[in-house]
Amino acid sequence: MPLAAVLFEQGVYLVSREQCEALQTQMVTAEEGVERPEAEVGADVVIPTTVEGEVGIPTPEISGVAPTEQRFKHVRLIVADIPASKIADVNRGILMPISRAVGEFEFTLEIDASSAGGISQTALENQIKETIRQIGATLRDETLEQEES
Repeated sequence: MPLAAVLFEQGVYLVSREQCEALQTQMVTAEEGVERPEAEVGADVVIPTTVEGEVGIPTPEISGVAPTEQRFKHVRLIVADIPASKIADVNRGILMPISRAVGEFEFTLEIDASSAGGISQTALENQIKETIRQIGATLRDETLEQEES
């Protein structure tokens, strides 16, 4: 299962195949009108049932958005001052939810990095720019300031 298929949202749970099959069996039993008290499934999953025998589990929305919630056809966000150490969080919390909602999309990444030691021309050409070419992206602007001798 690809990581992008998993929703990391409150109220969404990932269960094992065995627990899923047990839940499905219990739902079918409840649909057939057989009333059952709460039954344990696995070590820590409990399926609540109503008096009518219906399984009391809320059905998650496919997109993770309630049907009455406002939807946006176009979203443009400018996010600044992201620490490089948080790039995994940006991917998980920003890029993946957008990708789940809209599918494949393109974005612009602006990097403004400075250091006393500088970035070597070799690293810039052989790693950074080569990666840009390999992923099919376009380098739209480049500003380079040389070390003072």
